[in-house]
Amino acid sequence: MEKEERQKVADQIMSVHGNARGDLLLSTISYIKQREGDNGLKDVENELKRLGYPIDFNNIERLKWYPKSVNILIYFLCTEIFKWGKEDIFELGRAAVKLALITRVIAKYFISVEKMFEQAPSNWDKYVDFGSAETVEVNNEKRYGIVRIHGYNFHPVGCYYLEGFFIGMLDFVVQGKKEIEETKCVHKGDSYHEFILRW
Repeated sequence: MEKEERQKVADQIMSVHGNARGDLLLSTISYIKQREGDNGLKDVENELKRLGYPIDFNNIERLKWYPKSVNILIYFLCTEIFKWGKEDIFELGRAAVKLALITRVIAKYFISVEKMFEQAPSNWDKYVDFGSAETVEVNNEKRYGIVRIHGYNFHPVGCYYLEGFFIGMLDFVVQGKKEIEETKCVHKGDSYHEFILRW
């Protein structure tokens, strides 16, 4: 993507309001460092600065609020700089569950699939100060659950991250194969995101 087009996308992402805990940002930084090394991480930091959205990766506070758009912009830059695809962003989201301190604390209370889905709306509020999560249905006998996310409208790359994040949460309570499908998406004209998780 040309620099002008990348700037346009960055400006659009950063125009969306809402904050997330630094814990999620730290988990993203940690994952990039594992995958791409210190130099790769520096490349992302330098590109954020060039685009006009500088952030010092060494001074992120775990419980402080930061614009969620910064996270989304970093995911987008990973697709540009490292040529990550959908699966790579998915794996970033999945890994974030294990890297983020808040998630590890929350997961201690996941005693069942039903409990995990039941707590999804309140857990959403522990990470971000915008939008909402809604558990539509959970059926452990037929092994599926449906979650809707309202007020999350940054960039399609965020959808891939959410898919990985939800599967990462499911990893705490379900063994074996898991799948997720986004059946509704605001980037395709729907008024919310809807995900079906199967296990």
